[in-house]
Amino acid sequence: MEDYDRYPKLPGWKYECFGGVIRATPSMHSIATTLAVTPRTSASLCDLVSPDEIPREDLVRTFIAAFKDSVEFFNWSLVQVEEHANKWVNALLDGKRGRMLAISQVAVVDNSVVGAALFRDEDDIPFG
Repeated sequence: MEDYDRYPKLPGWKYECFGGVIRATPSMHSIATTLAVTPRTSASLCDLVSPDEIPREDLVRTFIAAFKDSVEFFNWSLVQVEEHANKWVNALLDGKRGRMLAISQVAVVDNSVVGAALFRDEDDIPFG
């Protein structure tokens, strides 16, 4: 128990000791915070463009590349991930997942999408 008390603990993690072994798991608690998001200039290795300027297929392809091996899609076939990506991206761009905010940006290098930060208005998310 003395080792447990001295073990460094990070915020956001739950620590338990079973049979002399300390186990850390993500905490089930969340913290709400606000952040002022304002336009600013910065140096970037990529071009930042509005999601409206990008073909949907490119956003779907980027979604698949980013998430196909994540825990959320464990044991899914690639076809299932592709179907989900198409449904999710189209619902977001069509406003079915809430209004997309103007701060949303897509990162492009050499005409290829390399990332995206897509923000939606949580107060505008339809139920169901």
